[in-house]
Amino acid sequence: MTDEVASSSERDKFAPGLPSNYDRLRGKIAVGHARIDHHLVEITRLWHTDNSELKAKLGATGNFGGSDILLKSLDSLKERADEGVKTMLAELARAVRDRGRTWHRLHQYAEKRVQEHLSVCAEQAVLVMWRGGKEGEQLAKQRVDWIISRQQAEISMHNAGWTSPPPDSLEARYPILSKVALAIFAFALGVLSGPITSTVFPKDKQSERVAPSVEQKPLPPTQKLQPPG
Repeated sequence: MTDEVASSSERDKFAPGLPSNYDRLRGKIAVGHARIDHHLVEITRLWHTDNSELKAKLGATGNFGGSDILLKSLDSLKERADEGVKTMLAELARAVRDRGRTWHRLHQYAEKRVQEHLSVCAEQAVLVMWRGGKEGEQLAKQRVDWIISRQQAEISMHNAGWTSPPPDSLEARYPILSKVALAIFAFALGVLSGPITSTVFPKDKQSERVAPSVEQKPLPPTQKLQPPG
C-alpha cells in the first residue's frame, strides 16, 4: 500500500506528514489538513530566506550573533506567521462555507499544528543567528511562545466567527435542493389550505339559510290635488 505522505527524505523537517501531492487525498478534512501544513511550511520557508539575507548583510560586520540580530530574526518570523495564518484562514473560509463539523475540526487542527510547527523555530533561530550563551535560548523561546499564542488566538477567533465571514445560507450552498424544497412546501401548503381554512373559519349554517322573501306591495298612485270649485 502506497503511503500518502512523502518519504522522510522528501518531507520538510518543519512539517512532518506533509503530503507529496493531493491526488490520493479524499475528503475535505484530509485536504484541509494538507493545506494547513502547506501554509505553515511556507511561513518557515520565507523566514529562512529572511535569515539568510540578514546573515549576508551583517555577517561581514561585527554586529552578527548578538541579541539584536536574534530579535530581528524573530520579528521576521512574527511577520511571516501573521501573513501566513491570515492567508490560511482566508482559504479555509472560502473552502468551508458552513459552520459545522469540518469547520471546527480544521480550526482545531490548525491550532495544534501551529504549536508543533513553530515551536522548533526558537532552537533554529539560536542555532543560526546567535553566538552567545544560554540567555539567547530563553530569549528566543519566550518570543516564539508569544508568536504561537498570538496565532492560536487568531485561529480561535476565526473559528468562533469574530473575524471570519458569515456562512453561506442553505439556499446559496444548495440552490437546487432549496428550489425543490420550496416547491414541495408550496404544494403541501396548497393541499392543506382547504382543511385548515375550514377548521379555523367554520361556516355558519344559519347564514346559509335563505331568508324568506318579503312581498312588496305596490305603492298607491299619487293622488292629484283638485283645484277648488
